[in-house]
Amino acid sequence: MCQLNFALLAQISQQAAVTGDPALAELLREISAYPVSDEAKALESGIQTNLGGVLVPLMLATKVGLLSFISTTTLFGTPRDITLSEIALEAFFPADSETAAIMQRLHA
Repeated sequence: MCQLNFALLAQISQQAAVTGDPALAELLREISAYPVSDEAKALESGIQTNLGGVLVPLMLATKVGLLSFISTTTLFGTPRDITLSEIALEAFFPADSETAAIMQRLHA
């Protein structure tokens, strides 16, 4: 069962609406259809997801344990620079020491 992150889903929904990008719209349709366990819904409701859009929490239930990340997206360019305005950089950082330790073990 997928541990769908509702804040991330809202962010993709907003990007799809603003850009009109058909690939984002298809991604949104696809991930909206993922099954979500009751456990994931309860877990998500217990996390503060209103971080002003600057940070988005992401939790993944994996074989190695629960991984918690924060995600931030940086958009480049100005309204006059069409090429740069389409570039977005998304970075994920461990949100807790347990996730950082698991990621270090997996990297080694």
